[in-house]
Amino acid sequence: MHHPQASMYKAAFMTLIQGDSVDDFGLLLRTVRDLEDSFNHAHGYPFVIFSVDPLSTRAKELVASLTSGTVHFETLHGQQQFYGYGPETQLGKAVKARHQLKDQVDEGDSKTFRFNARFMAGTLYQHPALKELDYIWRFQPGTHYPCPIFEEEQATKDPFYYMYKHQKKLSFSLTVREPIQAAPTLFQTVTDYINKHPAIQSRLTQRDSLWPLVASKEDGQYTQCEFSSSFQIADLSFFRSDQYQSFFDHIDKANGIFYERWSDSAIQSMGAALFLKKQDIHRWEDVGYRGLGGLLYCPTNPDLWSRCDCRPEYNFDDSRTCLAFLA
Repeated sequence: MHHPQASMYKAAFMTLIQGDSVDDFGLLLRTVRDLEDSFNHAHGYPFVIFSVDPLSTRAKELVASLTSGTVHFETLHGQQQFYGYGPETQLGKAVKARHQLKDQVDEGDSKTFRFNARFMAGTLYQHPALKELDYIWRFQPGTHYPCPIFEEEQATKDPFYYMYKHQKKLSFSLTVREPIQAAPTLFQTVTDYINKHPAIQSRLTQRDSLWPLVASKEDGQYTQCEFSSSFQIADLSFFRSDQYQSFFDHIDKANGIFYERWSDSAIQSMGAALFLKKQDIHRWEDVGYRGLGGLLYCPTNPDLWSRCDCRPEYNFDDSRTCLAFLA
């Protein structure tokens, strides 16, 4: 892969699709084009496209034709250590859980959702396809970036460079709430991990802790809040760190991904709340973003949204509610 800022850092866009079916692949093409038009045409960062099933030569050519940077395609089929059930998952219990959650929560009966969640929450960061990278901009096919990104009269700024310059570990646009039906035992599982690692406990009460995002200051109960991972720029050193990988190993062995329906956003946010400080994260208040299901963040600065195809009065309310916990 060619890296335009290789002297400082190596960064790439990254996503996961199932294959080159019309719906799945069409959403990928739309968002890749969106990212190129709103930002990457001026920078040429590469793309890493994971697919569960192999993509055809024609599909790869279509993606490459849209990008100003190089594209690396990686097929996960057969890579059980990265994409599939955990090593201690009991398949019978996993099938039973999907059946029970079918009508209780979105994606409740989806095996694919759970495989994706396990991959994105933890095993991804050990994958050799990302070995040379320092940062990734994770995007979800079908999402939309409605504004020119960091466009100014004299220069176009770079979110990757911002992460590097300001030493940010994790960045996001939206905060959302995890349905309690999807993760009834997640908070207790994280609490069990804290109890096994007493050194973590003292950090959680410090003023710069992210713990209040997930645990109420009033009663210590689970807030269900999380950083949405559908638009996320991350310093990979955080997710590769021994502390995060130890935490993910605990989560993986608990099997809540498969016996319940824990999302990668919820898992990553718990990890961030344990190990990062407020100054380690960044919210992209100047970047417009429209997620799936109508979730919207439009910049509130009139000088910015006047150049966007969005309006801030339609912004997603839960983001303000959850971010208040970090005030």
